[in-house]
Amino acid sequence: MADAFEHLSTTTLGSDAASVAFTSISSAYEHLQLRMAVKSTQGTAGSLIVRIQFNSDTGTNYEHQGFDGYQSTDTHREATGVDEIAVYGGGTDTMNVHQFGGIIVDIHDYANTSKFTSVRSMGTNIADGTSNEESIVSLTGGLWENTNAVSSITLLSNVGDFKTNSEFSLYGMRSS
Repeated sequence: MADAFEHLSTTTLGSDAASVAFTSISSAYEHLQLRMAVKSTQGTAGSLIVRIQFNSDTGTNYEHQGFDGYQSTDTHREATGVDEIAVYGGGTDTMNVHQFGGIIVDIHDYANTSKFTSVRSMGTNIADGTSNEESIVSLTGGLWENTNAVSSITLLSNVGDFKTNSEFSLYGMRSS
């Protein structure tokens, strides 16, 4: 049977914000999923990178790698010993007013204290609402090198703030 999703929380920003946090996360699920419709206040074309940290851990306990496809270029990226998992696909303020980038992040085995927490994400946007020069499709894998159960998730923008009306939803996934 397929996994059963349970909506846990949604935050829709009423004003620009530097970060969004989900706290007191129950360990009752097998996996978590974040769904974001997001853009930043950055005023130039490009892609918003959402930085993920678990349990307020700002140490160099993360790694991530990814593949990004732009209009005519492909980019591979990798980082180890960093203070975040970076996922791509959010939009910027150059997009049309009602247009946001979409990112889905799966957080696997977040409550299992005998292994590290792994993450995978998919993101996409049309970063410039008129020319599509910075459109992106992104796939990312990441690891939090800590065996603590994830009880909080902090999301940060790599540039500028998260824009008003950005939406962040957290779901719990149970195996059925």
